Amino acid sequence: MKRTAFVTGGTGFVGTHLIKELLKRDFFLNLLVRDRNKAEKRFSSDKINILEGTIFDVEKFKDAIYSSSYIFHLAALTKALKKSEFFETNVNGTKKLVEIVSLKPENFERFVHISSLAAIGPSKSIDRMEFMGPVSTYGKSKIESEKIVREILAKNLFTIIRPPAVFGPLDMDVYKFFKSVNNGIVPLIGFNEKLASIIYVKDLANGIVDAALSENTRGKSYCLSYEKFFTWKELGQIAAKILGKKPVYIKIPHFFVLVSGFFNGIFTKLIGKRDIFDFDKAKEIIQKYWICDSTEAKKDFAFKCEYDVEKAFSETVEWYKNENLL
Repeated sequence: MKRTAFVTGGTGFVGTHLIKELLKRDFFLNLLVRDRNKAEKRFSSDKINILEGTIFDVEKFKDAIYSSSYIFHLAALTKALKKSEFFETNVNGTKKLVEIVSLKPENFERFVHISSLAAIGPSKSIDRMEFMGPVSTYGKSKIESEKIVREILAKNLFTIIRPPAVFGPLDMDVYKFFKSVNNGIVPLIGFNEKLASIIYVKDLANGIVDAALSENTRGKSYCLSYEKFFTWKELGQIAAKILGKKPVYIKIPHFFVLVSGFFNGIFTKLIGKRDIFDFDKAKEIIQKYWICDSTEAKKDFAFKCEYDVEKAFSETVEWYKNENLL
């Protein structure tokens, strides 16, 4: 039976890789994009129906939505000039789409909502996953968007994915870390070691589709990540090895990170430029344990990372070099 999916946010970093994975699995795609030209340049397939609009235009595309058995909702703001913009897009935008789905739930196999580890925040300890709750406006908007999904849709209809830090080709956020290492500096936040969960974007895309197709994932939420928790020093060492660098490791005090985030946030607002690094992001960066556990994903749909970190970093660095970014 032909599988059809309606996808939002498909030309973004994660969305692009998800589209490629869905096409590999022989899905037909109704792709909602803000920029048709960008989508046409990025994807060349007769299995894609491009729909130009924003998440607030979904009512115009009810026919495409109701003809789709799967919904993959990735459209979200990760940076904004005003805090209210996060809630307008990430919460109200999600609500508009979810309400349309809820009118004809029998049409759908699954609504897959891509949230974020930021929605539940960092862990209080390494020994037990006990999350602090969101520490940024972005995180708060993502947990609210999850609540919308849970409140409006029947439990058997949705699956929620909470990725941690995602890296890979097309990414321009974690790229700053690779660029710094390439310049001979590995920045280490604070004077105590911090641990992070990470995921390569291709493994994430594969896991998202596997979760959507599994009967075991209905009404549940999952983190998809490497089993190992990494220190930023370890990640810097791996990146340096691939780049052929011998960097210096510089510890940056929390106070400096917070002050830098505060002033960068003010500056970018003044010039009208969205930048991911502001005071909110600084508050996230200084947390000790941005970690999560993918045990439930392994149990429910046999999730595993196909790419080891060195291979994933190598592919990422190669893409940056091909794009003349490193």
